[in-house]
Amino acid sequence: QPDVIGSNARQRCMAQPHFLQTCCFVDFPMNADAISDLILAVVAFSIAFVQLRQRPALAIGCGLIGLAAAIGTLHYQYGELFAGPHRFTGLVAASAGFPLLVIALRWPDDSVAQRITAAGRFALLISVSGFDTWRMLVPLGSVLLICATALVTRRVMPLGAALVFIVSLAAGATGEEMLGPLSGIQWLHYLLSLALLLL
Repeated sequence: QPDVIGSNARQRCMAQPHFLQTCCFVDFPMNADAISDLILAVVAFSIAFVQLRQRPALAIGCGLIGLAAAIGTLHYQYGELFAGPHRFTGLVAASAGFPLLVIALRWPDDSVAQRITAAGRFALLISVSGFDTWRMLVPLGSVLLICATALVTRRVMPLGAALVFIVSLAAGATGEEMLGPLSGIQWLHYLLSLALLLL
């Protein structure tokens, strides 16, 4: 019975018109969850491309989040075929991507923050570790460190990013439950996009 309920909830969520469709009167061939994840992927990859030379840790962290979002787009659009890859890339993004964002902000002079190879090795090391057990603690801890760093350095934009991160994680925890015009998953994607832009 729980599986049936979850399936029905997903069908209702995907069938509900996306707010861009409602506002712009455009018929998108993608469902709302896929569109929101696609936007997150575009934002994350764009930041990664722009910041790769100046802030490698930030770039690779965003790249990992973008990769998870890109696979998530395929998952939400085409179904369970991409569920496994989406889960794996999501775990990597949560366990390695978020700490790289913290390193870029908290320790900008560290070799991991400044060198592409060092940041890549860090992400690879975390990826092959047993990150499944602490996948939820790492993003939350990372967000709190970003918030603390912003308070110490008195930087408004990172503080705003940290607050948006917190709200996004709370929204994502609700899953497919509708929160106003969007589901919790869609709020997660859009708020993550905004938070990355604020960094």
